[in-house]
Amino acid sequence: FEVTVAQQIFGRRMPSLAAVTGDAESPYQVVLCGERPRLRLPLGTDLGELAPLETLRSADTVIVPGVEEPLAPRSEALLAGLRAAHAGGARIVSFCGGAFVLGFAGVLDGRRATTHWVLSREFRELFPLVRLEAEKLYVDDGELHTSGGMFSMVDLSLHMLALDLGHS
Repeated sequence: FEVTVAQQIFGRRMPSLAAVTGDAESPYQVVLCGERPRLRLPLGTDLGELAPLETLRSADTVIVPGVEEPLAPRSEALLAGLRAAHAGGARIVSFCGGAFVLGFAGVLDGRRATTHWVLSREFRELFPLVRLEAEKLYVDDGELHTSGGMFSMVDLSLHMLALDLGHS
C-alpha cells in the first residue's frame, strides 16, 4: 500500500489531474529498488522490475515503505545502502513500520522518530538511542522523516511536498 501511495503522490501525474492543473510532469522521478530484480508482495502485488540497491547511493530522497515483518532483521546489503544514502546527503523517509528498517541501519540513533503506535514498545526496546514520539503522525528531524500509523504517510508526504514545492 505504501509503495502505491508514494507512486501516486510523487510519481507520474494522473491524466485527469494534469488536465485540470496543466501540470503533466512530476518534479520527481520515482524508482523502485530492491535486493532482487523483481518482487511480488505477500498479497500478490507485483512491483515489476526493480533497480539494484546501488540506486540508493545516488537518490535525493529514499522512502522505506512499511514492511511485512518490521521486527525481522534486514540484510547487511540493504542496511549498508541506507547508511550510504544517508551519508551521501539523501533525505531518508520511512512510512509506518519502515522505521524499523531505518533503526536497524542505525540512521535514527540520537534522532527523533515515530512509527506505528502498536509497535512502540518493541521499537523502544530495539532502538533505545532513538527518541520515539509515538503520538505523532509524522516527525520531521531534518533530513530524516518518519510517519506513524499506515495512513499518516499521506500527511508526511504532503509535508514533504510543501517543503519541496511550497504549500500551493
